[in-house]
Amino acid sequence: MGWRWPVRRTAHRILAGVALVSTAAHAAPIDAGLPVMQEPAVRVDVETGIGHESQQAPLFQVSPESAIIYLDGVQRHGGGHLRWRVQGSYESPLDQGRGFGIQADLQVKRAPRERQLDLYSASVQPLWHVAWGGDSIGGGLDLQTMGVAGQAFRDSASWVGHWTRPVPGGLWALIGEWGRDRHHGDFSDMDARIHNAVLQRRWNEPFHGVNGATLTVLAGRESNQRGLPELSHRSLMFSASLEGSSAGLDWTLRASRLTARFDAGVFAGEAARRDRTSMLDAIVEWPVTDLDDVRLEWNLLDNRSSVRLYDTRYRQWSLSWSRHWR
Repeated sequence: MGWRWPVRRTAHRILAGVALVSTAAHAAPIDAGLPVMQEPAVRVDVETGIGHESQQAPLFQVSPESAIIYLDGVQRHGGGHLRWRVQGSYESPLDQGRGFGIQADLQVKRAPRERQLDLYSASVQPLWHVAWGGDSIGGGLDLQTMGVAGQAFRDSASWVGHWTRPVPGGLWALIGEWGRDRHHGDFSDMDARIHNAVLQRRWNEPFHGVNGATLTVLAGRESNQRGLPELSHRSLMFSASLEGSSAGLDWTLRASRLTARFDAGVFAGEAARRDRTSMLDAIVEWPVTDLDDVRLEWNLLDNRSSVRLYDTRYRQWSLSWSRHWR
């Protein structure tokens, strides 16, 4: 499972950063000199659905001398799953462009025939922001717990700071994160300190039929707390997304490219490991009513590593229904 962590964690942090900046940009007035008092906003989203995922990796065996021997063919895992998600947010705008909010998210995925694909995660993000001139600055905490295959896997805690500057037709944003990951059981060797910096540029309605476009660059460093250089790495990720509406449907298309450079090779005498990962996400939503949506999502991921053991192809689709309360 070693291929998953730089890819999945980095992608999660990018999406969390997008949500954080979006909240701050909508909550902070550009003219911060005017006192503003608004009613607190509460939103709850409940989602349920089905999906299917597949994963393929090289087929290998370990020799009596502990050497990796690659075999013809690939190993495959996959199957259908059920999924549930509950999200909630509370935003309390104050005067002079100040504000406080909290976001919470609980996700559960259950694969009856492939229990190793079972997944749960829960997160909470208390956030604050204040207007500074025409900008917004703020920060908060990002707390998360995750379980895989029915077992507790990782707990994460991070400090997050952000700066947002509205500009005509969009915004600039800079996000910094300092955190720690703690793993359970046999995965404790993966405990690490996390440092990430994210730069985002957002355009509103840049083209006809496109409601928004976002470019994101993330630079990160993960330092293994057990002193294992083969589990420490630097990463650089570029991501571009488009959002639009047509024929009564809302759609999002996102493409990402990540490069991770590890401090050492996996096996003695090998060069330092390097991974290159390509990701493509497509989402189509049908607003059935003002409160209900039907959502279809595809996720594609290909990881190519200098260590063949970590070459991976991942595919997933899901169909879900969601209801919103405000």
